[in-house]
Formats: sequence, C-alpha cells, structure tokens
Amino acid sequence: MFVSDLRKEFYDVIKGKRVLVLVHFDVDGICASKILQSLFRTDHILYTVVPVQKRKDLVNVYENHAEQIKHIILINCGGCIDVVDLLQPADDIIFFIADNHRPLDICNIYSGEQVRILSKLGDDEQVPAFSDVFREDETAVLMFDLAWKLSKDSNELLWWAITGATDMLMCEKTEQDKYLLMTASLQNHVSRLNHKTQDDQPLDCLRITFEKELQLALYRHCSLVESMRHSLYPATSLRLWTLKGEKRLCELLAEMGLPLSQCKQKYSGMDMTLRNELQSLLEAKVEKYGLGNLLFASFTLTHGFRSKYSAMDYVYAASALLESTDKEKTSADAFLDVADSLSMNKLSVLEKGIEAAKQQLEAVYRQVQTFLDMNQIISAGPFLYATVIEGTPDARFFSAPQCLSLLARFTLRAHVSISRSKKSRSLPLVITTPDVRSSETNTCLVCGIPPVSEESPRNFFGKAFEQAAEKTASKSELEFFDTNVMRLSVDDRSKFFDALISLLS
Repeated sequence: MFVSDLRKEFYDVIKGKRVLVLVHFDVDGICASKILQSLFRTDHILYTVVPVQKRKDLVNVYENHAEQIKHIILINCGGCIDVVDLLQPADDIIFFIADNHRPLDICNIYSGEQVRILSKLGDDEQVPAFSDVFREDETAVLMFDLAWKLSKDSNELLWWAITGATDMLMCEKTEQDKYLLMTASLQNHVSRLNHKTQDDQPLDCLRITFEKELQLALYRHCSLVESMRHSLYPATSLRLWTLKGEKRLCELLAEMGLPLSQCKQKYSGMDMTLRNELQSLLEAKVEKYGLGNLLFASFTLTHGFRSKYSAMDYVYAASALLESTDKEKTSADAFLDVADSLSMNKLSVLEKGIEAAKQQLEAVYRQVQTFLDMNQIISAGPFLYATVIEGTPDARFFSAPQCLSLLARFTLRAHVSISRSKKSRSLPLVITTPDVRSSETNTCLVCGIPPVSEESPRNFFGKAFEQAAEKTASKSELEFFDTNVMRLSVDDRSKFFDALISLLS
C-alpha cells in the first residue's frame, strides 16, 4: 500500500517503538537516513541504522534483528524485490519502504498492511497507475518533507535533502523536468529558512543560496581547465580528449578573455574579477560551443567565512568516499565517512572526499580516452559494448557500481559525440570491468545504461541480465539493488553476451 500522509501513516506509527533502518550505499539514501536520525533523536525514538549493499545483506541483517524489532524502514533498497517472499517475516512485522529504484515489485504494492511504500500520491487509487509504479521519489526530499510537517526542519536537514536530489540528477535517476519542479519546492524552503536581518546579515553562520550553477566538476577546488576536462558535458561536447578539442577549449577561453595561465591554476588563485565573471562569460558562449547543458538550477552552501560548496561538490565527495579504494577501509567505514562528510562540523572529511573525487574523475577520463583511442567501443547489434582490460591500474576505481555507472555514462556520450552513425544515439551501452575488489577470483562487473536519446531514467537491463544469466546457466550474482549492475564469472562472459544479444535483438 502507498502511504500518502507521512506523519499519520508513518511517523506516528513508529513513535515510541524501536526501529531498524536499513540504508542502501548511495548518497541520496545516506542523506535521507541523516534526516531521519535527526528526527528520531528529537523524539527519543530508539533506532538502529545498518548499511546494506546487496540482497544477502538485507537477509542477514533482518535475521539478526527480527526478534527484537517489529518496525523496519528500508531506504533505497527493497522496493524492486518482493520483501515478504525474500524475508518470510512474521505477521506482526511492518516494512516501510522509501526506495528510488524502479520498477517497484508489484507484490510490495499489494502486500496490504505489512509493506507500506512511502510515496506522495495525489489521489488514493485501488490499482496504481503505471506512472505511479515507475515514479522516482528522492527519499532524502521525502524525509525532509516529513521533518517540515513535524516543524523540525533546519538548514542542515534542508541541505541533506538538496544533496540527495542533486545525487539523483547527477546519476541520471530522475528526469530534468521533475528535478526543476523539486528545486522550485526546495527554493521555497531555502527562502523561508535563510531569511536575513535588517542589516542584511544571516541569522546563523550556515547559509544556503539558490542560484544558477555551472555543471563543472569540483571547479571551485581545482583549475578551470581540469574541471572542464573531467566534466561529462563540456568534455564530450568539445571532445577534449583530442588535439582539436584542446584547441577549441583554448579558443573558448580566449573569446571569454580568460588567460590560459589563470585557467590552469587553482580556482581559488584566479583573479577575483575573473572568478566573479566566470559564469556570465561562459553563459554567453554556451550556444556557440554547444554547451547548452552547462548551467542548471542548483544550490550552494556557505559555512561562516569558509569556502563555498555546491550541492554537486557534496555529491562528488560523498560518492568517492562511499566507494573508497583504500583497502584498509571496510564498507561500514566508508558509510560512516560519508555520514561524517555531510555533517557541518566535519568539513575536513568533506575535503578528503573532494580530493578522492578528483582522482576518481581523472581515472574515468583516462579510461574514456583509452576506449576512444583504441576503438574499444564495439557495436554488438542491439547495444554498444566496452571492456576495461584486465590489469588496468584504474580498474580499482571501476569495480564499484556508482563509479562504473559514471564511466558508462561518460563513455556513451563521448562515443555518440564522435560517431558518424545516427543510430548510436538510440543504442544502450553495456560495459564490463575486472572485479578487483571481490574476494572471488576471475569475476567481472557488468553495467548497462539506456541510450542518450532516452530521456526517461528507466533502466530495464536488470531483467535482461537476469534472463540471460538464467538461460546460459552463467555463474552470476544479481544481488545489487541497482539492478543494472551484476557480477559475472569471466569464463561465462562470452555465452552470457551471446544470450543478451539474442534477447535484445
């Protein structure tokens, strides 16, 4: 059943109860859990938070806690699987699911009182429409909406909601139109919580601003040239991996009146006048250089007299921390690092995340350049195909779902930008990489993304992967909550892809 009134049908139900919160390893999910924990502490609700990466984690955690806890909240996990069938719960256990993955498993929708889906719907319908089943809800924003209705919202909680919404946009899990509607709502909260005194000073040291933002990766924390090279839209539009692309970038900077020496040094070291005019100068050139997606509506955060951070900065940093390449860190350590990076009193952790994100983006750019230079993006008929070669040093970055998905999106857009075939825009991409993080040997990760012509974020590769693996009896693991990513035995890769081509043809 869908929960339309978050306060009455969700929060009032768990008040006074002990709650288990299971959180998927993604930025939106962690932001949502931070908001929820803040509410729980205010109302003295006992809770346990456990991060989960895969379905088997869900089963293990449930089995360890089911006897003590009867109210379980699933954040960005459990929506796409029949949780009652998977976990076989007792009749007195209630699951509240807030999951941005789609499509929802129809059994969850019709599991009556035992499974309750946290979603904002206009009208109560006995049979949900297709668009309701496939709607993408940013649970961070959903949880902030609850905090607001409880009159317990704050700038910090609002920033977590903004970060979660930005994560959904950057991961292409939501549509542009829906994001714009959401930012309009968030802007109203920003105006309400960031009102100023008569002398035009903020009432507290934490201030959020709604403004146009450059879709340039971490540009306030590196040089402008580095940022443009490692950002998906300008890099693929200008083809910056080529000599012609580099020349075109220099032309763009020259037309803007930006000396190359200024653009190659860290942003904070640039002339202040140039920094202040950078956005307007770029905006004037977006049409000529095909950079229409360079500016978008977003938010920035200033904390006292410290540096300004954008919501994109937070997402890049948190994502890099979450999929850290540090072998000494466990997944639980990484989860806690992300939670710390979102706290306003631990900006040093955020800065570490920003440095890690720079390394991650550099690795993605190098691999995309390798794919293109070596002609390694191959048409398999119904989809494009690329493989990160065994022994590639940067494979340590890609053997994690979110970074692999970023590599796939960057690769596909780069390929389309240079392809002479119009068909390339309508072809999805499947990418594989050595799974160097796995304890099992001779395995790889497989990730599928929709074509660039597809405006909807819906991704149906999960079902195709499942059918291809079953048809070929491949040794595989379809345990990720991001169902478009799977683990596969390298020995079975050839027959698996033959079956996938047959299924999608």
